[in-house]
Amino acid sequence: MAEGGAPDERYRTALDLAWSKLSDSNIHELCDGAGATFHNSEILLPSFNQTIRIDIGTKSMRIGSDELAIFDRILALHYLLGCDGTRLSGNLISFAQAPGGEVYYSAFKKRSIDRLTEMFGDDPDSLTRIGALLGGEPLKMATAAVKLSVFPILPVVALIWQGDDEVAPAANMLFDESATRILATEDLAVVASSVVAKLVKAGQD
Repeated sequence: MAEGGAPDERYRTALDLAWSKLSDSNIHELCDGAGATFHNSEILLPSFNQTIRIDIGTKSMRIGSDELAIFDRILALHYLLGCDGTRLSGNLISFAQAPGGEVYYSAFKKRSIDRLTEMFGDDPDSLTRIGALLGGEPLKMATAAVKLSVFPILPVVALIWQGDDEVAPAANMLFDESATRILATEDLAVVASSVVAKLVKAGQD
């Protein structure tokens, strides 16, 4: 799923296709593999510190009373369809190490890394503080780092290195190696920008 520049119809087509694939799948097996549960026609999918309610009958997705944006709906369905028994490897990789990551890296850096650096570069400790509002776990990496559970088997690690008089602040985002078996690299770029957007919003609330 490309992150930007495509007509709305392209995303609507991607969403419809994902729903079609879901309807042809064994929902209970998908939920078992993805760390979700199925109850009364709804898939309950943990995301950050909340739960996405995916209604199979109405094809709607909500957190509380809020309908998810189309990007998030597509990602949730792609995640459910992509898990297929995949388990976390424990090995972290950068976006550039994902298949074809170099093709999307420029856009990935602009929409995720640069925004992360801009927001937290001067105050690295705020990354873990704000990350905690999203259920994030602080890690002893870089100057500050936080692991965020986008979905149960899709953690993302955001890192900040504090700058000084000679070196500018820097940031990165890491994925468990298993993420490349769950989602396409294009989708991982959208995941990263979604994580940053949620951190920005949490910091403003």
